[in-house]
Amino acid sequence: MVDIINLMITILHGENTVLSRQELNTIKTQSKDKETISLDGKSLDITKLTQALEARSLFVEEKLVIIENFLTRLGRKTKDDVLEYLSKSEIQPELVLWEGKEISKALLTKYFPKAKVRAFKPEASMFKFVESIGVVSVHDLLLLHHDLLKKEAAELVWFMIVRQFRYMILARDMGETGLAEFPPWQRGKYISQSKFFSLQQLILAYRKLLEIDLKIKRGLTPMPMDSLLDIFITSI
Repeated sequence: MVDIINLMITILHGENTVLSRQELNTIKTQSKDKETISLDGKSLDITKLTQALEARSLFVEEKLVIIENFLTRLGRKTKDDVLEYLSKSEIQPELVLWEGKEISKALLTKYFPKAKVRAFKPEASMFKFVESIGVVSVHDLLLLHHDLLKKEAAELVWFMIVRQFRYMILARDMGETGLAEFPPWQRGKYISQSKFFSLQQLILAYRKLLEIDLKIKRGLTPMPMDSLLDIFITSI
């Protein structure tokens, strides 16, 4: 078993990416006197990681290395190679792994038994809300939405709606094959919910959600995210 013990590792994971991002920004602020290196886990390889962890700075002694979506995006072989490298390295920079999805307890226990781990989960009412899309009336869905906004940021609600529609599209288009990463009970939920829509309706709704994000990022609307989501809900 690979036991990564030589690094000061913090793992921030879970689907409440708003809160986990805030925590990551706090770590960055607290480490402003350190050299900070950020790596994209999707394109990480041994060479990039070695350079980030082992290269010495002429001006700063301490280093903070941040890797985003390493555990959830890398291919199996590359991931194993990186984990093997980390387990054998005698280097001491602080390492933060930020993951936009929840990482299984089994993986964390196997590879990171001594890491500081923080899980950021959405409220239970979040899952009730997204699983009700298309199932309950628009009126009831709006009530669930407004109740949810008392506890969660509108940006996280948007993210979770996008996620739900993405999986419903896979379910409607490919059935269980498109949801192979999920356990049977979860595949069944997505497939059942997707049947309340046609594939064309799901794709159209998904595009509308992306347009909402684009409008806000480009300053093309004076309306806040929560109001735009209200309009979206009434349109589906």
